[in-house]
Amino acid sequence: MREDQIKSTTGKIVRRGSNGGIIKTGTALLLDPYTALTARHIFGPVHESEGQAYVELQGGEQVYMEFPHLKDRQPIRVSGVVACPEPHLDVALVKLDMPAPEELPYPKLYGVSPGTGARYQGHGFPKDRPSGCLLAGEVIEQYESYEQNNVELSSDRGNGFDYSGASGSPLYIAGGVYGILLVQDSGNALGALTLSECAEFLSLHGVAVEAFAPLHPSEEAILAHLLPLAQVGIDKNEDLPYMETFAHWSYVTDLYREQDAKAADALKLEEMAGAFFSEGEPGRKERILYVVADFGKGKSTFLRHYAAKLARQYKQDRQGDFPIYFNLRDFKKYDSYEHISLSKLGCVGEFLKDSCNYDFDHGNDHPLVDKPVVLLVDSLDECGSLAPQAIKKVIQSVKMIRSKFKTVKMIVTSRPIPNALEQVIKENETVNDTWTYAAIYGFIPEQFAEYMSMLREKLESQSAYPYNQELLDVLASGIDIYGKFQEVLDAKELTRPILAYMLFKLLEQDYEIQRDSRLGVYLSFINLLTKDAKHVHDERKPDSALSYPEQLSYRNLLYATAVMWMKNRHIGGGGFLRLGDLTDVLGEDAALVEFMSHSYFKHDNDTYYFNHQSFAEIILAEYYIRVLLWAAIEGRALNEVRPYLNIGTPTTQTMAFVKGLLQLLADATANASHADPAELGKIRKSLFPLIATLGIKKFNSLPGQSNEKNYLFSSSVHDYIRARRLEDYTDVPDSLLRDHWPIATEHLVRCVELCAELVDEEEDYAFFEAAPIHTSYSPVYRITKRTREFAIDTDRWFAILSGVTLSGRLRLERDFLRLVDSETLGEMMRLYQLESSSICPEWIEELPGWGMENQLPYDLKGASFSPTLLVREWALHNVDLTGAAFYHTELAKVSLSKTNLDGASFDNVYARELELFRCDGKGATFNNCRLENIELKHCDLRGVTFHEAFMIGASFHDVDLRGAELTALYMIDIEDFTGVKLGGNRISIMMDRKSFDRWRRAFGNYYARYVTMADDSQIEYHYGVYKRNTGRDKHKEIMTPWTPSLTQKSMGT
Repeated sequence: MREDQIKSTTGKIVRRGSNGGIIKTGTALLLDPYTALTARHIFGPVHESEGQAYVELQGGEQVYMEFPHLKDRQPIRVSGVVACPEPHLDVALVKLDMPAPEELPYPKLYGVSPGTGARYQGHGFPKDRPSGCLLAGEVIEQYESYEQNNVELSSDRGNGFDYSGASGSPLYIAGGVYGILLVQDSGNALGALTLSECAEFLSLHGVAVEAFAPLHPSEEAILAHLLPLAQVGIDKNEDLPYMETFAHWSYVTDLYREQDAKAADALKLEEMAGAFFSEGEPGRKERILYVVADFGKGKSTFLRHYAAKLARQYKQDRQGDFPIYFNLRDFKKYDSYEHISLSKLGCVGEFLKDSCNYDFDHGNDHPLVDKPVVLLVDSLDECGSLAPQAIKKVIQSVKMIRSKFKTVKMIVTSRPIPNALEQVIKENETVNDTWTYAAIYGFIPEQFAEYMSMLREKLESQSAYPYNQELLDVLASGIDIYGKFQEVLDAKELTRPILAYMLFKLLEQDYEIQRDSRLGVYLSFINLLTKDAKHVHDERKPDSALSYPEQLSYRNLLYATAVMWMKNRHIGGGGFLRLGDLTDVLGEDAALVEFMSHSYFKHDNDTYYFNHQSFAEIILAEYYIRVLLWAAIEGRALNEVRPYLNIGTPTTQTMAFVKGLLQLLADATANASHADPAELGKIRKSLFPLIATLGIKKFNSLPGQSNEKNYLFSSSVHDYIRARRLEDYTDVPDSLLRDHWPIATEHLVRCVELCAELVDEEEDYAFFEAAPIHTSYSPVYRITKRTREFAIDTDRWFAILSGVTLSGRLRLERDFLRLVDSETLGEMMRLYQLESSSICPEWIEELPGWGMENQLPYDLKGASFSPTLLVREWALHNVDLTGAAFYHTELAKVSLSKTNLDGASFDNVYARELELFRCDGKGATFNNCRLENIELKHCDLRGVTFHEAFMIGASFHDVDLRGAELTALYMIDIEDFTGVKLGGNRISIMMDRKSFDRWRRAFGNYYARYVTMADDSQIEYHYGVYKRNTGRDKHKEIMTPWTPSLTQKSMGT
């Protein structure tokens, strides 16, 4: 504290006799306007009465408290002295006859023993400085047993100074009072009594004494940052109930496949975290607990609520782990390679230094150094680049904070990140561990019902829509709430808290809910946001409604902000917007624009965030489709379209929304004649804003674009809106959607053609600036501001997703990939493999109908096929797939001829109707695979490994299996072993009788002894175990017909 603050609450006690002479002086600390704390020995004898001790003033004696440092303040007479009755506690409370000023900075008292070496300061009125002086020094020693003082102090004033008169002076340490000065020992040593010894006496007389030391300023700053995180809700004024988060343990092999966890097996995530970091297991405290779930499962809500809970507990009792919360969407803001290499703080350290004034330069003296810290790291999947090396760098940066604290437990939340998350999980574990993570289950059925029931009081009892009314009636009754809402979303979707929230908001605003449509819920929710959008300082009355074109203009604002968010994320790595970004679209009015719902972005100073990433993702999905429709309707050229598609690397969820929207668009347009009229009307109503916004000019431009020709603007749609006088409506009329749908099947067919043209176009678009360097040789370009967060060919991969989806939904005669050049797709795979260790983005779930026939081997060495990919109806000839990796990939109706598979690995692969003709596969491995109806002809598979695999309905003809390991292999309904060569094999096979008889006929009794013939019940049992362990009891259905393979067409036998 400042010296003037200490002086203002310190007064001089003066005892005067009947003749006015001074008997004794001392020092007292004002606790409030009527009470002061001082040393008991300043006064006369103590008398006890009814358990209370009082100082009885002698005849004619007067006691005053003087205030030399308060201007124009007269002495105040002491009306009474309450002394502590314990002989060894030399303290007393002084009661004043008149009040001291109310506005004085009365100090806090702390009943905590100060540590040895702590610096103190105070103010008193010693004999050598009767007008008062500053006292300072260090705590030298503390005593458990004592007669008067339990603390020995040093003094900065040195020997020979007379401290009599300073008794009762307060000891200020770190801004609070911890004791009072009592006695001068030999030399400059002083004796004091800590308030921890007399706290009971003080509390008995109404004096508040804190049980804990004051928080360090940076502790206070960190906790102040965390406590508001307890609020649950999207809008800043919402306060929704928090539901306990449930999860289950899972293995890294389960990261990319659908989880079949049951609600009954779900565990409380907080308890799982406690077990994970249990002290009984060595090294546990240095591990990282990864909490993984896809969108909307409550990852961030759990982490924020847990951070606030720990902060509240620590502030109350200073016990337990000290929490630090950091959101990795701010990673780029607090991280750069050069800065980290110098400071060794990492992104979390820089955040603490910048936002909480944490002093790392004197870190060894900080109170947190020796306390257990739990670091809660949110949104790994929002840190910027999701390439494996980039994710490793982020985790390394986060872990650098460990060197600053004694122990640091870490919890990291993320969506699954293909090819990256499993690597950091494995690196975090020891060799003997099983590479586990906590997979969030979401709402169990009882929680969903409880959540919606708790929100019932916020809802009206009546709705304008019959189905909404049914839902409200069920909520009011409390009967089978979960079952009723399964009519809207399936059981898997009802586990997502974000969708439960959306359902609540739709009911709250009485926005029509449709049965059986997750995407419909999202579209309705986004439509609701734009319908209810208003600006700050809006002059309209609260109950006035926006015209339909006005609503559409606000939808355009959403698109513009989402595009800027996307570009910022991939240029600078930050998932946020700044006021300057909004100015690009809104001009000088940017500072005024703020949607009252706050449901899609919020701001901290001039920084804007989407409240939930999935809001940005659905808006971006609509934006991508708008670009495609705009080009098809207006006849735009590819060089106009492609820059609008290259705005960054989209997330898997964004592309999942794109696929769903395209399917709905096809159903609402080309397939409308087969749809139920009521359902068709609902689908069209959800999709209509996506199309109609193309006809609205306001906010319908990309950042910085003011020229009309650069608008994503359709004059055809604009004329459609004007002709139907939509400005007279606040909602689109049902008759318009039924009779005058603005797009036709030919528009969607044109979208497919555009996608094929885009894939085959020779020009590339990328996120970097190139400046020509003039040399005497070939042209050289200097690349500046290159970003690894953006993968090349993103617009081409988008075109493939869109083309495949639309051509399949429209039931076009040819598969989309047969419309594009086969080598172009091969080149795209090779380039993507270089950037991201996979042949295609994880959001490409299906590549149907790719064919390639080459005179020279086409190089796809080391190709890695993603876990989410379905490879179907491929016919490849003369392709080099040496060392290729198929991990959790699904192959269906694939024909490979003269293809090199040497050293290829097939891990947890499900293959159906796979044909290998004249292929090499030396040293290839098939582990935990399910192979159905496969045909191998004239293949060299020497040294191949089939381990723990099921082979059903296979045929081997002229196959070299010398040196192969056929172990823990199940072979069922094998048709042929003609011409198979064995030798130097390891064999352990279980077969059904039919396969066993054919094996014995082909190889004789010698090799038969390595084969076990099993009955049907044994085969069925082992097959069931295999399916449960690998998740192969579920697979995608193949809808398109099988076409002849290359071997059938041209290769012969």
